[in-house]
Amino acid sequence: MKVGETFLYSDLDGPLHLWFVVAPGATPEEFLCVNMTTIRKSVPFDPTCVVSPHEHPFASEQSYIFYRAARILSDTDLKTAVAANR
Repeated sequence: MKVGETFLYSDLDGPLHLWFVVAPGATPEEFLCVNMTTIRKSVPFDPTCVVSPHEHPFASEQSYIFYRAARILSDTDLKTAVAANR
């Protein structure tokens, strides 16, 4: 994958989220990735990057980029996620 690409991924059998590859990792086989998560009234969220439904086709509700849940994923992890969620 390359910086700027997106994919669907689920952590620990949770719901699928749209993830963004935002930066290369420490090695050529790693990437820093963040996800877009729906805003819930009962859950505090980081308002730094809120995404409205009209701003991205995947956002059906007000969402935000969940920087605190950023992950470093290997190229193998990314390929597996993409293949599983086509």
